[in-house]
Amino acid sequence: MRAGQYVYIESKVGSTYEHSVGDKTTIVSTGIYRRQIWQSADGTKGWLIDPHVPQHSHGGPLDRVNEK
Repeated sequence: MRAGQYVYIESKVGSTYEHSVGDKTTIVSTGIYRRQIWQSADGTKGWLIDPHVPQHSHGGPLDRVNEK
């Protein structure tokens, strides 16, 4: 891979988790949905479309240069 190229990953994702409010816990499921990621060759830049991540529901940058 060369600089300026990206890897594209499309996946079908779903999850089930516990959600608690006060002393009541329920099981919640997101169902299966489509998730797309574009990742730069060096892993420092990218783009995510994930309808279950509010800031990335219609697409958003993944800038990992300053991520610790």
